[in-house]
This record gives sequence, structure tokens and C-alpha cells, in this order.
Amino acid sequence: MDDGVQRHWRLREMACKIAANWSIYLRDSANEVGARFMRNRRQDYRHCFDDKRRLMVKLSSLDERESVIGEVVNLSIGGLCIQSDTLRGSKLDQWIATCMLEPGMPPVKALVEVVYASPSRPTAAGLHFVPSSDLTIQEERERKIWRFLLAEQRRERQERLEEARARRDRSIG
Repeated sequence: MDDGVQRHWRLREMACKIAANWSIYLRDSANEVGARFMRNRRQDYRHCFDDKRRLMVKLSSLDERESVIGEVVNLSIGGLCIQSDTLRGSKLDQWIATCMLEPGMPPVKALVEVVYASPSRPTAAGLHFVPSSDLTIQEERERKIWRFLLAEQRRERQERLEEARARRDRSIG
């Protein structure tokens, strides 16, 4: 891997760590981006996806009149951040999110609420999974996401190991 690519991944990793520790803007009750600040509430591991590995997510309004298709930027058992050009004009605060984590498996479907929006990034939104009244459903959703995130970590680690071996072999040979 050349220095530019390595630098890109280091910067991306640092950005994810920094974003996890900074205060964020919240939408206020009038559906506008407020000037209030909120401390980081994240208690769960958050997996950042690179551009070529992003998942697709469909957001549907509760009355199913409006829908948005986006890419998952990061995911945790507590919520997700999405990127979508069609999200820009929406004033909705609650959606039904549907995301296919693994081919051949049922999609994860959950009620989400917008907890992050920024005028500087109008196509991005931070979404929090609304706790389900049925604890079994919530636990199953969390298990599916955890299994997926662990598999993604293993896959990324394996890729890094293979790249390191290839670099070592090139430098030796």
C-alpha cells in the first residue's frame, strides 16, 4: 500500500475517533438544527465503513408516504449515521429503517429517530434506534448487529494482515 493510501486510512481512523468524542448539534423540537450542544452519548462500539463497503439503508416515513435510500457511514447497536442526497429536504424526525446486513439473512428493521443533523452536512444524519417495547425484538436486533460488526472487524483485520504480509514479501523479494 503506498503512503497516500496509508495516510488516508490513518486520517479516516483519526476522524472516527475524534467524531466519537466531540459535541454534536441536535435538532430542536421545531425540526430545525438547534444551537444546543450535547455531549457524546455513545456507549457502544461504532464501526465506520469505507466507501467501497458501505451498506444500503431504506428509511420509510411512519405513514409510508416518503422514503429515502442512503448509505450507512457507521453502525453500532445504538444507531447509525447515513449519507443520502434525498435526505436534504426532509423535516421528519422518525423513520422506519430497513438495512440488509448480510445476503440471504432477513434485514434489520427498526424505528429510528434523528439525533444529529448539521447545516454543514445536510446530506448526513445520525439516527438512534428507538428502544422497542418488546425486549425480545430489541435483543434480536442487537444480536444481529453485533454478529455482523464482529464479522466486519474480523474481515478488516484479515485484510490488513494480508496487506502487511504482501508488503513484507515485496520488501524481502
